[in-house]
Amino acid sequence: MAGLIGKRAPGQAIQINVGGPQSLETRVGLAQQLLAEPSVEGEVVNVESVGEVEEPVTDE
Repeated sequence: MAGLIGKRAPGQAIQINVGGPQSLETRVGLAQQLLAEPSVEGEVVNVESVGEVEEPVTDE
């Protein structure tokens, strides 16, 4: 998941930069992770450093 980085400052919108063909579920998973954890000003969270984000299985 190289290139998937989220950044959040307290009280600000979540900014997610995707450097490749990442799925919506992956981006949503990162956003949920950012919201669930306390943040400091300008904190950068790299998905590779916090582990894999599980993507839900969809029936198509």
